[in-house]
Amino acid sequence: MILQPLYTDSQTQLRVSNLMTLLLLTGFSIAFFFFPEVAEVLLVKDFPGGAGAVEQFTELFLFLGLLLATPVFFKHRKRIPDGMLTFWFAGWLLATFYFLGEEVSWGQWWFGWDTPEAWAEINRQDETNIHNISSWFSEKPRLMIELFIYGGGCIIPWAFPKLRRGTGFKPPLSGWIAWILPPNPCIAPAAFLLFSRMARLFFREVTALEFFADGEFKEMAIAWFFLWYLLGLCRKTMTPNCDGRDTC
Repeated sequence: MILQPLYTDSQTQLRVSNLMTLLLLTGFSIAFFFFPEVAEVLLVKDFPGGAGAVEQFTELFLFLGLLLATPVFFKHRKRIPDGMLTFWFAGWLLATFYFLGEEVSWGQWWFGWDTPEAWAEINRQDETNIHNISSWFSEKPRLMIELFIYGGGCIIPWAFPKLRRGTGFKPPLSGWIAWILPPNPCIAPAAFLLFSRMARLFFREVTALEFFADGEFKEMAIAWFFLWYLLGLCRKTMTPNCDGRDTC
């Protein structure tokens, strides 16, 4: 199976993640710094029949995450050492499915149907999705995801390496921590998102960095993390007797 190393080898995952994240950052940096008119096209939101490249990347990353991880979950879920961790994996799959569905307004931008009048009255953007109805379906869960990404993908790997490895804790807590925290291949995607957040907070007045601060770009960075986190769960699930660490 040509994708087997991407599923089961942590070093392959790490190399591919780092390389692809660097290519994404380099490509968008060239566009944002030197071709601002192209950048505006790249960041176009969904519209009937199309979308900008950033939005399309978001949808692609989420779709790939579901495509690669869902069969692994259903085929190998009995290898997961704890029922709570099984629910954790299933929860990430459902979150990815929801994220993707909301991004495409559950197919509205593909098939071009009109939003029902009753739904349009309660939806801020006149779309067939629910994240534009209440912050409980959008901002609040996204904040929780972002905190998990920053904490597990940026802070803990550098400041608390023992916590990340699960050492210093007795089972089953040590196993849960190692399984739940993002693996090494998620560090570059997490840093990618953090860069977008910093640009949004501190550099919105700088034209090129303003593009990195765009909400669509941040959503793409989150989707990129989703893909690698799901691949990490796949590796842990497919590896017999995996304790959740990057060495298995």
